[in-house]
Amino acid sequence: MKKFALLLIVILAISMSVTAADKPIRVEMKMGIPNLLGGSVEYMLPDLGIPAINNALAPYIDVSVFNLALDETVSFGFSYFGLGAKYYFDQLVTDLGLPSMADGTYAALGFGRMGFTFTDDAWLGDYDSSIGTWIEGSAEGSIGVSMLQFSIGKRWMLGPLTGTLELGKTFGSMDDTFEVEVNYNNGTSETDVEDTSDIPLGVGGLAALTIGFAF
Repeated sequence: MKKFALLLIVILAISMSVTAADKPIRVEMKMGIPNLLGGSVEYMLPDLGIPAINNALAPYIDVSVFNLALDETVSFGFSYFGLGAKYYFDQLVTDLGLPSMADGTYAALGFGRMGFTFTDDAWLGDYDSSIGTWIEGSAEGSIGVSMLQFSIGKRWMLGPLTGTLELGKTFGSMDDTFEVEVNYNNGTSETDVEDTSDIPLGVGGLAALTIGFAF
């Protein structure tokens, strides 16, 4: 047991001495707005022979998916997918002789897509006078929001542990239509389409905290 603990200490000490560029893959849990709660993967590109982006450019992907039961028959679903790239200023910090605490700062540009769905397994349609009751069925509606995102952030690395704090702005546009598809128990179906094209472009905030591992 003592040997195992000593081995873990040695591995941690070695990993803490390795620079961020030597840990190009970062797998993290991400919490914030607009992604809410999900996962994030980032990869620091290797030396590409271009001084301006050598060990500075890191593409990333964010994913969030979950469902919430609002009651016995109604549920709400949320999905988020984001992709983009971060530009780290570490080399600029070194060239300008700035404090080392500025290492890990970055600017990011990305695209995000939020999706919202709801389902109701006890949807009531029109009243059927021939059988003297309401027609029941299930309904599912969905709509999405596309966003352009700008942010700045700071990454900290402590051995294999890594985390970021990020703030920025989003510019979003909702889908032109909101559709609800209903399937009734009598075999009929219908689709209700609401026009949402007149909803203007929205500006919102971006804030996120990530915690994970780098290797």
